[in-house]
Amino acid sequence: MGANGPIRRTVTVANPLGLHMRPATAFAQAARGFRASVAVHCGDRRADGKSALDLILLVALVAVVASMVMRR
Repeated sequence: MGANGPIRRTVTVANPLGLHMRPATAFAQAARGFRASVAVHCGDRRADGKSALDLILLVALVAVVASMVMRR
């Protein structure tokens, strides 16, 4: 959507090792730099994009499609 609604993006995990500790930590640190809430969805699972542990528990393997939703 944009200024008044959530922003949604769909991404494919390209790392051969999936979303493991190092990229999950980097993603969470970047997400914490914004006031918006960040949620990452992988199948029927949801993670707080600002939590590396939540992201790792998604078990997002290579070639998995995930959706990110940012809300003010």
